[in-house]
Amino acid sequence: MRLLVDGSAHAGKAGGIPLYLERLTQALTEFLEVTVLTSVPERFEPCGCSIIQIPKWTRRHIGRIVWESTRLHGYASKRYDALFCATPIAPPLVRLPILSVVHDITPLVMHRVFDPRSKALFWSSLQTLRWADAVFTVSNHTMRDLRRMKLTDPERSMVVYPGIQNGPTAGTSTLGDELRPFLLYVGSHRPNKNLKRLAAAFARLRGHDRLKLVIAGGDIESQLLLTREAVREVGVQGRVAILDRELSAVEISSLYRACSCFVHPSLYEGFGSPLIEALAHGAPATCSKDSSLSEVAGDAATTFDPTSIADIARAIQQLLDDDSLRARLRDAGPERARLFTWRRAALAVAAAVHRNARHQLQRDRRSKVKSSRVHEGQPSCGVPRSNGTC
Repeated sequence: MRLLVDGSAHAGKAGGIPLYLERLTQALTEFLEVTVLTSVPERFEPCGCSIIQIPKWTRRHIGRIVWESTRLHGYASKRYDALFCATPIAPPLVRLPILSVVHDITPLVMHRVFDPRSKALFWSSLQTLRWADAVFTVSNHTMRDLRRMKLTDPERSMVVYPGIQNGPTAGTSTLGDELRPFLLYVGSHRPNKNLKRLAAAFARLRGHDRLKLVIAGGDIESQLLLTREAVREVGVQGRVAILDRELSAVEISSLYRACSCFVHPSLYEGFGSPLIEALAHGAPATCSKDSSLSEVAGDAATTFDPTSIADIARAIQQLLDDDSLRARLRDAGPERARLFTWRRAALAVAAAVHRNARHQLQRDRRSKVKSSRVHEGQPSCGVPRSNGTC
């Protein structure tokens, strides 16, 4: 089976959907012949797939939307069996089975922090899922969100958990050791990440005066500024390290291994990749009990109310002070993380490709039969002509 992958969502930066595309594409090559449409071919060269380069202007968000709406269908020829889209869209005019992924509906949930154009574009994209042949979500929580909006047919949708984007590495880095002791957060600085409350909770901790808070992850300058202001407001700027440069896989791994505690305080997540990465490294973790995070963590992390600074502080304090709890979570984390693999995700996608390609073949055959009957003078209803009507 031959799969065409729309890789236009990868604009060259690591993290999020770009890493999802890289990891899943590589895993899919074990089961399918994969061709990727991308403006950053160097990111997919290690994946073992075929590559078709698309224009660099697709790296801009609006450029990608225009390209998917007007140009993508030209690449989706019958030499492929299906089209895989890593974002929630079913592009128009495509004559192949379309398999689309919904990671979250953050622009609709956190509607106050997204501009009207972004929300409108996202909502319009979601509407096209009605024409997708299969819709994958990365968690049961996101699936429930979609079904509440009646955007997907339960028979055409399924949960496919992603694997670990940044797993334990064999290389070494001194970054984590240089920062000890510290709490760790990994991710962006968007409002749904709840970093203002995390900083306030960190300021409330007692008995750990040498402890630092490490925030690893870049963002646009306006979001970084908000995080720095939140840190200054609670007076802990001397104990907070914001690592906003792009870290290597080895450096990220060293942070997970060295942290005293990993904290994921998001108000909303579709999956929460940093959480499962932390568990894979054996980092004691605590996370929001809302959205998908508790679903992903299972019993391998403690939870808190992300809207309560006091409860975030309580959960962190408990983890820092309870050696036996910390030891239990260090053992439970890697075992939980082993449930999330790219091979398992690729198997589910490959099965959907085979299933939908087979259905498409059956539809094409029926269409040919009807066309043949009409051409021979027999109406498409299958009833022989007598007086020129069915």
